[in-house]
Amino acid sequence: MIASVHLVDTGVVKNLTRRVSKPADVPGLLWSGKMLCGQLGPGALPDVDLGRGGMVAWWKDDAALDAWWADDPRAQVYRTGWQTRLRLRRGRASWPNADFEVAPSTEPSATDLHAAVTLGKTRVLRAPRFLKASAGLEEQFVDDPGSVWGVAITMPPRTVMTLTFWQSMEATDRYIGSGAHGNAMQKHYDFPSDTHEFVTDGGFFGFEPYAMEGKLGGKNPTPHGFAELVAP
Repeated sequence: MIASVHLVDTGVVKNLTRRVSKPADVPGLLWSGKMLCGQLGPGALPDVDLGRGGMVAWWKDDAALDAWWADDPRAQVYRTGWQTRLRLRRGRASWPNADFEVAPSTEPSATDLHAAVTLGKTRVLRAPRFLKASAGLEEQFVDDPGSVWGVAITMPPRTVMTLTFWQSMEATDRYIGSGAHGNAMQKHYDFPSDTHEFVTDGGFFGFEPYAMEGKLGGKNPTPHGFAELVAP
């Protein structure tokens, strides 16, 4: 089983009215979510870009994703954007709204580049405190020498997600255990019960990006040569 992320700049109207493929309509598609995007940074409020959005999905295998990409009209909108395929390396807790189980890969990674995903459903009444804590984590990410690129994501109405790329898994681990992120983990997350003060029904996941193509411009562009960091 594999995951994929597809991001594209379409403008506000097309982005907000865009429809994503659903498992009932696509063979081999196990789960999908419509994403709105923002830029990671230290601000107290999310820096949302209503003209940028995308789709995150879980697939049975590469063949199912290939068939959707080649034949499904809803895939066409992403051809001018950026996309990556991801293989799970590790995970803790659960993926919201998903009724499947996926085991981490035991195959050697073909690239040092590492992708980290955090996601969950916000506890609405605690959202102000959550945003304040998140600002410190995002500022740490931007300043971290091991970070490569990242994006903040929301999947309405309540699911929030960050997708960040790192020079290595070791760089990710250093970030997780230090600074604002390390303090937040100790203060707001209970490891034995996998519960978080600010979100429910979510978790922390590490992926190997094994395919990537395209690019994004705008105020949060993908880095020059980003796709070339992934082994062909």
